[in-house]
Amino acid sequence: MKIFKSFLLTAFVVVSLISCSSDDDGGSSSSATGSFSVDGSSYSLNKGVVLNYGEGPTGIYNFDISLFSNGVNLDEAGEASGMGDVIYFELWTDQSSGLKEGTYSFSNSTEDFAITVLSYGLDCNSQTEMCATEAEGEDGTLSISRDGNRYTLTFSIVTPDGVATGTYSGVLRAFNS
Repeated sequence: MKIFKSFLLTAFVVVSLISCSSDDDGGSSSSATGSFSVDGSSYSLNKGVVLNYGEGPTGIYNFDISLFSNGVNLDEAGEASGMGDVIYFELWTDQSSGLKEGTYSFSNSTEDFAITVLSYGLDCNSQTEMCATEAEGEDGTLSISRDGNRYTLTFSIVTPDGVATGTYSGVLRAFNS
């Protein structure tokens, strides 16, 4: 639970802490499409961010992706507010310039193409930093392809209670920590 609350804080607040380092004008979130399903219910995704934390202790680079539903607002400074659904991935790659295309898999180590944290929250409130439903993955994958600044993501998050699967296609607003 402590890790998941940290995820929520990261997904809703960290963008505002690094907003001055944006290296992307953000594009239009209206052109982004996506959804994920959990237990037969579907949830939309229409915006996302990628945060570059730089080189980790093993020489591998850390990038985090957060995907949000329509109820979460990202202003021009990158600050998140509102209430909605969120997907979060902590990714590792040996490429310093950005995420490599390919399939990332859950791992307990920071190696190329590794996911060390994957989770989702439903009906999350940025003011209280709480979600009605939250789940941290024990396994899963994220496939990434890219055409210019437009990403296509396909993911699966395996939790103790089931599997969340989904897709996202659109711009990811990019920030450096």
